[in-house]
Amino acid sequence: MAAAPRPSVLATPRRPFGTATHSNAEMRKVYADLDNNAVFDFSSIVSAVKTFSTRFRAYTENAISNINDDKAEFDANRMEHRNQLRMLDREIEDAKASQGELWDTIAKEREQDANLRTRQQTLQAQKASVTQRCNELQAEIAELRQNLESKKQAKEARREKLKEQIDKNGPELRLLEAKTGCSVVPTKVGDQLKFTFNLMNADDWSQECHFTIDVSSSKYKLTSVSPKLEASLQESLLQELNSTRKFYTFVKKMRAALRAQVEKERLDARDAARRGGR
Repeated sequence: MAAAPRPSVLATPRRPFGTATHSNAEMRKVYADLDNNAVFDFSSIVSAVKTFSTRFRAYTENAISNINDDKAEFDANRMEHRNQLRMLDREIEDAKASQGELWDTIAKEREQDANLRTRQQTLQAQKASVTQRCNELQAEIAELRQNLESKKQAKEARREKLKEQIDKNGPELRLLEAKTGCSVVPTKVGDQLKFTFNLMNADDWSQECHFTIDVSSSKYKLTSVSPKLEASLQESLLQELNSTRKFYTFVKKMRAALRAQVEKERLDARDAARRGGR
Protein backbone atom coordinates (compact mmCIF):
# COMPACT_ATOMS: atom_id res chain seq x y z
CA MET A 1 0.00 0.00 0.00
CA ALA A 2 1.34 3.49 -0.93
CA ALA A 3 2.34 5.72 2.02
CA ALA A 4 0.34 8.83 2.73
CA PRO A 5 1.94 12.10 1.44
CA ARG A 6 3.87 14.00 4.05
CA PRO A 7 2.68 17.58 4.61
CA SER A 8 4.98 20.31 3.36
CA VAL A 9 6.77 22.46 5.93
CA LEU A 10 5.62 25.49 3.97
CA ALA A 11 2.03 24.62 4.31
CA THR A 12 0.03 26.63 6.76
CA PRO A 13 -0.49 24.48 9.76
CA ARG A 14 -4.03 23.66 10.30
CA ARG A 15 -5.39 23.54 13.68
CA PRO A 16 -7.07 20.38 14.41
CA PHE A 17 -10.60 20.59 15.41
CA GLY A 18 -10.97 20.76 19.15
CA THR A 19 -7.32 21.97 19.83
CA ALA A 20 -6.40 25.09 21.90
CA THR A 21 -5.56 28.36 20.20
CA HIS A 22 -1.89 29.56 20.38
CA SER A 23 -1.11 32.69 22.20
CA ASN A 24 0.04 35.83 20.61
CA ALA A 25 3.49 35.46 22.09
CA GLU A 26 3.88 32.11 20.51
CA MET A 27 2.73 33.43 17.19
CA ARG A 28 5.17 36.33 17.30
CA LYS A 29 8.04 33.94 18.02
CA VAL A 30 7.09 31.90 14.98
CA TYR A 31 7.01 34.95 12.79
CA ALA A 32 10.33 36.09 14.17
CA ASP A 33 11.88 32.78 13.27
CA LEU A 34 10.50 33.17 9.77
CA ASP A 35 12.16 36.54 9.47
CA ASN A 36 15.50 35.07 10.47
CA ASN A 37 15.28 32.38 7.56
CA ALA A 38 16.00 29.68 10.11
CA VAL A 39 13.35 27.46 8.65
CA PHE A 40 14.33 27.92 4.92
CA ASP A 41 18.01 26.89 5.09
CA PHE A 42 18.20 24.17 2.30
CA SER A 43 21.98 24.07 1.87
CA SER A 44 22.36 20.73 3.53
CA ILE A 45 19.50 19.35 1.53
CA VAL A 46 20.90 20.72 -1.73
CA SER A 47 24.32 19.32 -0.92
CA ALA A 48 22.78 15.94 -0.09
CA VAL A 49 20.77 16.06 -3.30
CA LYS A 50 23.90 16.91 -5.33
CA THR A 51 25.82 14.12 -3.64
CA PHE A 52 22.93 11.76 -4.21
CA SER A 53 22.59 12.88 -7.84
CA THR A 54 26.33 12.42 -8.42
CA ARG A 55 26.34 9.02 -6.80
CA PHE A 56 23.12 8.04 -8.49
CA ARG A 57 24.47 9.17 -11.88
CA ALA A 58 27.69 7.27 -11.26
CA TYR A 59 25.67 4.28 -10.13
CA THR A 60 23.38 4.43 -13.13
CA GLU A 61 26.29 4.93 -15.53
CA ASN A 62 28.15 2.05 -13.94
CA ALA A 63 24.98 -0.03 -13.99
CA ILE A 64 24.35 0.90 -17.64
CA SER A 65 27.99 0.11 -18.47
CA ASN A 66 27.71 -3.19 -16.67
CA ILE A 67 24.42 -3.87 -18.41
CA ASN A 68 26.00 -3.02 -21.78
CA ASP A 69 28.98 -5.23 -20.99
CA ASP A 70 26.67 -7.99 -19.88
CA LYS A 71 24.59 -7.44 -23.02
CA ALA A 72 27.71 -7.54 -25.23
CA GLU A 73 28.93 -10.64 -23.41
CA PHE A 74 25.46 -12.13 -23.67
CA ASP A 75 25.31 -11.31 -27.38
CA ALA A 76 28.78 -12.79 -27.86
CA ASN A 77 27.80 -15.86 -25.88
CA ARG A 78 24.52 -16.07 -27.77
CA MET A 79 26.39 -15.81 -31.11
CA GLU A 80 28.87 -18.42 -29.92
CA HIS A 81 25.98 -20.58 -28.77
CA ARG A 82 24.29 -20.10 -32.13
CA ASN A 83 27.50 -21.11 -33.90
CA GLN A 84 27.83 -24.06 -31.59
CA LEU A 85 24.19 -24.95 -32.23
CA ARG A 86 24.77 -24.66 -35.96
CA MET A 87 27.84 -26.83 -35.67
CA LEU A 88 25.90 -29.28 -33.56
CA ASP A 89 23.08 -29.21 -36.12
CA ARG A 90 25.59 -29.93 -38.89
CA GLU A 91 27.17 -32.64 -36.81
CA ILE A 92 23.72 -34.06 -36.13
CA GLU A 93 22.90 -33.97 -39.85
CA ASP A 94 26.26 -35.53 -40.66
CA ALA A 95 25.68 -38.10 -37.94
CA LYS A 96 22.22 -38.81 -39.37
CA ALA A 97 23.69 -39.16 -42.86
CA SER A 98 26.48 -41.36 -41.52
CA GLN A 99 23.93 -43.34 -39.56
CA GLY A 100 21.81 -43.73 -42.70
CA GLU A 101 24.86 -44.89 -44.64
CA LEU A 102 25.75 -47.17 -41.75
CA TRP A 103 22.25 -48.65 -41.75
CA ASP A 104 22.46 -49.10 -45.52
CA THR A 105 25.85 -50.76 -45.12
CA ILE A 106 24.51 -52.95 -42.33
CA ALA A 107 21.48 -53.88 -44.46
CA LYS A 108 23.73 -54.74 -47.40
CA GLU A 109 26.06 -56.70 -45.16
CA ARG A 110 23.10 -58.55 -43.66
CA GLU A 111 21.83 -59.32 -47.15
CA GLN A 112 25.30 -60.46 -48.21
CA ASP A 113 25.59 -62.49 -45.02
CA ALA A 114 22.21 -64.12 -45.73
CA ASN A 115 23.29 -64.83 -49.30
CA LEU A 116 26.59 -66.23 -48.08
CA ARG A 117 24.82 -68.38 -45.52
CA THR A 118 22.46 -69.66 -48.22
CA ARG A 119 25.40 -70.27 -50.54
CA GLN A 120 27.27 -71.99 -47.72
CA GLN A 121 24.31 -74.25 -47.01
CA THR A 122 24.05 -75.04 -50.72
CA LEU A 123 27.77 -75.79 -50.93
CA GLN A 124 27.58 -77.92 -47.81
CA ALA A 125 24.69 -79.85 -49.33
CA GLN A 126 26.67 -80.22 -52.57
CA LYS A 127 29.72 -81.24 -50.58
CA ALA A 128 27.70 -83.88 -48.75
CA SER A 129 26.29 -85.09 -52.08
CA VAL A 130 29.74 -85.11 -53.70
CA THR A 131 31.20 -86.88 -50.67
CA GLN A 132 28.48 -89.50 -50.84
CA ARG A 133 29.02 -89.84 -54.59
CA CYS A 134 32.80 -90.13 -54.04
CA ASN A 135 32.21 -92.86 -51.51
CA GLU A 136 29.91 -94.64 -53.95
CA LEU A 137 32.45 -94.22 -56.76
CA GLN A 138 35.25 -95.48 -54.54
CA ALA A 139 33.13 -98.50 -53.70
CA GLU A 140 32.40 -99.00 -57.43
CA ILE A 141 36.10 -98.54 -58.25
CA ALA A 142 37.03 -101.09 -55.61
CA GLU A 143 34.43 -103.46 -57.02
CA LEU A 144 35.65 -102.83 -60.58
CA ARG A 145 39.23 -103.40 -59.51
CA GLN A 146 38.19 -106.63 -57.87
CA ASN A 147 36.29 -107.64 -61.01
CA LEU A 148 39.22 -106.63 -63.22
CA GLU A 149 41.59 -108.56 -61.02
CA SER A 150 39.27 -111.56 -61.20
CA LYS A 151 39.00 -111.18 -64.99
CA LYS A 152 42.75 -110.71 -65.22
CA GLN A 153 43.33 -113.84 -63.25
CA ALA A 154 40.74 -115.67 -65.36
CA LYS A 155 42.38 -114.35 -68.54
CA GLU A 156 45.79 -115.38 -67.31
CA ALA A 157 44.38 -118.80 -66.55
CA ARG A 158 42.84 -119.00 -70.04
CA ARG A 159 46.08 -117.73 -71.55
CA GLU A 160 48.01 -120.40 -69.76
CA LYS A 161 45.54 -123.02 -70.93
CA LEU A 162 45.66 -121.59 -74.46
CA LYS A 163 49.44 -121.61 -74.36
CA GLU A 164 49.37 -125.19 -73.24
CA GLN A 165 46.89 -125.97 -75.99
CA ILE A 166 49.05 -124.13 -78.55
CA ASP A 167 52.06 -126.02 -77.38
CA LYS A 168 50.08 -129.16 -77.93
CA ASN A 169 48.41 -128.06 -81.18
CA GLY A 170 51.50 -126.41 -82.69
CA PRO A 171 53.16 -129.59 -83.85
CA GLU A 172 49.82 -131.02 -84.95
CA LEU A 173 48.98 -127.81 -86.84
CA ARG A 174 52.35 -127.77 -88.56
CA LEU A 175 51.88 -131.43 -89.44
CA LEU A 176 48.36 -130.68 -90.71
CA GLU A 177 49.62 -127.75 -92.80
CA ALA A 178 52.38 -129.93 -94.19
CA LYS A 179 49.92 -132.67 -95.10
CA THR A 180 47.09 -130.48 -96.41
CA GLY A 181 49.15 -127.55 -97.70
CA CYS A 182 46.73 -125.05 -96.07
CA SER A 183 47.41 -122.30 -93.52
CA VAL A 184 45.23 -119.50 -92.08
CA VAL A 185 46.81 -116.34 -90.64
CA PRO A 186 45.44 -112.87 -89.76
CA THR A 187 46.70 -109.92 -91.78
CA LYS A 188 47.99 -106.58 -90.51
CA VAL A 189 44.59 -105.14 -91.34
CA GLY A 190 42.04 -105.91 -88.64
CA ASP A 191 39.30 -108.49 -89.23
CA GLN A 192 40.94 -109.96 -92.35
CA LEU A 193 42.06 -113.58 -92.78
CA LYS A 194 44.51 -114.89 -95.34
CA PHE A 195 44.12 -118.48 -96.57
CA THR A 196 47.26 -119.87 -98.19
CA PHE A 197 47.43 -123.18 -100.15
CA ASN A 198 50.35 -125.15 -101.62
CA LEU A 199 50.59 -128.68 -102.98
CA MET A 200 48.43 -127.37 -105.80
CA ASN A 201 50.85 -127.63 -108.74
CA ALA A 202 52.11 -131.08 -109.65
CA ASP A 203 55.15 -129.50 -111.28
CA ASP A 204 55.91 -127.26 -108.27
CA TRP A 205 54.40 -128.34 -104.96
CA SER A 206 55.82 -125.26 -103.20
CA GLN A 207 53.81 -122.82 -105.33
CA GLU A 208 51.42 -120.90 -103.12
CA CYS A 209 47.87 -119.81 -103.88
CA HIS A 210 45.93 -117.58 -101.52
CA PHE A 211 42.88 -115.42 -100.97
CA THR A 212 42.14 -112.81 -98.29
CA ILE A 213 38.62 -112.28 -96.94
CA ASP A 214 37.25 -109.38 -94.87
CA VAL A 215 35.04 -110.59 -92.00
CA SER A 216 34.51 -107.17 -90.31
CA SER A 217 30.82 -107.05 -91.26
CA SER A 218 27.97 -109.47 -91.87
CA LYS A 219 28.66 -109.24 -95.61
CA TYR A 220 31.94 -110.90 -96.47
CA LYS A 221 34.30 -109.36 -99.03
CA LEU A 222 37.28 -110.74 -100.94
CA THR A 223 40.16 -108.28 -100.87
CA SER A 224 42.77 -110.28 -102.82
CA VAL A 225 42.93 -113.55 -104.80
CA SER A 226 45.98 -115.22 -106.37
CA PRO A 227 46.01 -116.56 -108.99
CA LYS A 228 43.22 -114.47 -110.52
CA LEU A 229 39.87 -116.15 -110.98
CA GLU A 230 37.16 -115.27 -113.40
CA ALA A 231 35.12 -112.39 -112.00
CA SER A 232 31.81 -114.24 -112.48
CA LEU A 233 33.07 -117.34 -110.65
CA GLN A 234 34.52 -115.29 -107.80
CA GLU A 235 31.31 -113.25 -107.44
CA SER A 236 29.17 -116.37 -107.53
CA LEU A 237 31.14 -118.05 -104.73
CA LEU A 238 31.01 -114.88 -102.60
CA GLN A 239 27.24 -114.49 -103.06
CA GLU A 240 26.73 -118.12 -102.07
CA LEU A 241 28.78 -117.54 -98.89
CA ASN A 242 26.79 -114.41 -97.91
CA SER A 243 23.48 -116.16 -98.51
CA THR A 244 24.23 -119.56 -96.91
CA ARG A 245 26.82 -118.42 -94.30
CA LYS A 246 28.61 -121.76 -94.86
CA PHE A 247 32.19 -120.66 -94.52
CA TYR A 248 33.77 -124.14 -94.60
CA THR A 249 32.04 -124.93 -97.89
CA PHE A 250 33.21 -121.61 -99.33
CA VAL A 251 36.84 -122.39 -98.39
CA LYS A 252 36.67 -125.82 -100.08
CA LYS A 253 35.15 -124.36 -103.23
CA MET A 254 37.70 -121.55 -103.34
CA ARG A 255 40.55 -124.10 -103.01
CA ALA A 256 39.05 -126.17 -105.79
CA ALA A 257 38.69 -123.10 -108.02
CA LEU A 258 42.28 -122.01 -107.31
CA ARG A 259 43.56 -125.57 -107.96
CA ALA A 260 41.67 -125.68 -111.24
CA GLN A 261 43.15 -122.33 -112.25
CA VAL A 262 46.67 -123.52 -111.30
CA GLU A 263 46.17 -126.75 -113.25
CA LYS A 264 44.96 -124.79 -116.26
CA GLU A 265 47.96 -122.53 -116.11
CA ARG A 266 50.27 -125.54 -115.65
CA LEU A 267 48.87 -127.31 -118.72
CA ASP A 268 49.00 -124.11 -120.77
CA ALA A 269 52.62 -123.67 -119.80
CA ARG A 270 53.42 -127.30 -120.73
CA ASP A 271 51.72 -126.92 -124.11
CA ALA A 272 53.60 -123.75 -124.76
CA ALA A 273 56.87 -125.47 -123.86
CA ARG A 274 56.12 -128.34 -126.26
CA ARG A 275 55.32 -126.00 -129.09
CA GLY A 276 58.49 -124.09 -128.43
CA GLY A 277 60.52 -127.35 -128.54
CA ARG A 278 59.34 -128.16 -131.96
